[in-house]
Amino acid sequence: MKILDRFRKNPIEKLSLRELQEEEIRLRNRLERAKKEINNIERKKKQLFQEGVGADMLKKKMLAQEIKSLDLEEKLKLKDFTTAQRQYTLVKNLIIVKR
Repeated sequence: MKILDRFRKNPIEKLSLRELQEEEIRLRNRLERAKKEINNIERKKKQLFQEGVGADMLKKKMLAQEIKSLDLEEKLKLKDFTTAQRQYTLVKNLIIVKR
């Protein structure tokens, strides 16, 4: 968020196109990492659910707790992804204005 902190202090004219493009790449990488992490969590949840099918009650309760934990982690990652997506959109629009 280096570029956005700088934007709060300086007008758009002081931001170089190169800095904006670097920030765009950084945010794009962050978005891709977040997507992969969310997909991995979803895959783990499905796997745990499949393990619970036909298991005894104690195992089902343990797996349910793990799934709840993963669900919370997924929600936090999704919130981070949404924030990064908004920042990415802002930077892309600044690049368009700068050109």
